[in-house]
Amino acid sequence: MSTGNEVFYHVCKKCIDENPGSSCCRGSSVPLTVKDIERITALGHNPEDFVIAGEYGREFVEGYEKWWVDSFLKHGEFYYKTNTRTRENGECVFLKHGVGCTLGEHRPAVCRMYPFWVNEEGHIVYEPDERESCYIPRKKYSVDEGLEMLGENEDRVTSFFREIKHDCENNHEAHALVLRPRLPDRADLRPALAPLTSCGKS
Repeated sequence: MSTGNEVFYHVCKKCIDENPGSSCCRGSSVPLTVKDIERITALGHNPEDFVIAGEYGREFVEGYEKWWVDSFLKHGEFYYKTNTRTRENGECVFLKHGVGCTLGEHRPAVCRMYPFWVNEEGHIVYEPDERESCYIPRKKYSVDEGLEMLGENEDRVTSFFREIKHDCENNHEAHALVLRPRLPDRADLRPALAPLTSCGKS
């Protein structure tokens, strides 16, 4: 299914050509906000076809902002988040060869602000450790140059960031309702920063 408004930036084609094994659309699964799921579902997609329980190790959680860590559900040593489904070859299910992302402007908030993040001082920066996955920081373009290359601006990136942060802080139960049926053998899922209770020990 296509939105008729596909997105395929010239710089992204360069990235895929130079680094076919790993890019933001390959080899990674994208966290989804509740609004992301609603937007994509409104296009006619079934959540069963594009939503999974993404599994993360401790190294992907520790050291990050509290609001981000607290948005995960935890079982044992693993952390879980509502993510996009990928194909067997690691590509996002919405990636179409020669076309790009078939979601267009309805892409998840994380995708729309990538490879940028907003730091604790409110400044737009590149996401840490993204040089392997993204052509722009890998080629050492400045943030301003990167924004221009992707047709973005600081206000839009900041708005995407606020959506993600608001979702992490306010939609714990909504994500739990999505994740628990997808993890039937993880009955004792709990918030990542919650104290241990009778529900089990990590």
